[in-house]
Amino acid sequence: MEIWVVIHTNGSYTDETGTSYFKSEKEGLLEFQNLTSQDTIDYHNSQMYSYNVRLEKVTLGPSTPVVEILKEFTYDDTSEESYQY
Repeated sequence: MEIWVVIHTNGSYTDETGTSYFKSEKEGLLEFQNLTSQDTIDYHNSQMYSYNVRLEKVTLGPSTPVVEILKEFTYDDTSEESYQY
């Protein structure tokens, strides 16, 4: 059995980790594309957040699962502003 997993993390000021599971590669790829769209990049840029999105294919079998990373995207916030006091 195969499932596609999309994991997204926000590593700036808050830990907003999300994991979504899909039965088809098409559904997983659509979610990956949504989370890496220009609108999402603009939102994270306005919030000064860096984030990472990864699409994995997980094959479940009789022994240990096999995980294959299909796509990965990282956005690094490079703004000059800071909330540090």
